[in-house]
Amino acid sequence: MPDATRDQLAKWSEMKVTTGEMARDYSDLHIWEDMKGASIGVTGKPMTYSEVSPVYMGMVRGGTGTPEEIASYGELRQTLFMVNTLRGMLLKAYAFGTLGVIAGYSAIAAFVGSILMLLLAIAGLLHIRRIPMDATI
Repeated sequence: MPDATRDQLAKWSEMKVTTGEMARDYSDLHIWEDMKGASIGVTGKPMTYSEVSPVYMGMVRGGTGTPEEIASYGELRQTLFMVNTLRGMLLKAYAFGTLGVIAGYSAIAAFVGSILMLLLAIAGLLHIRRIPMDATI
């Protein structure tokens, strides 16, 4: 893992993932780097699950590749699948965390708006009591 990535993750060390920002950082920094490292070790270049799986399936179905290559690609495929699933869950947690923050701000705005409307309604009722019944607009 690069030092810059390690420094960015250091602020979350030894903490449970409880916020959307933490989930995004672990997903985009830690897990993404691990995915790239695992695939570079086998293929020589960074690859995702969707890139490794067809290569593995081609080796298995087509009978190409040595048994060692097939085994290493199979293990890589399984690892990338699990890691990609975890990454997806963390990104979903980040998305819902962001939606929660937006909903919180919306609730505050609605509460402030309701207080404003209550004050305006009270002011209207007080005003209508001062106006004589025979007044015209």
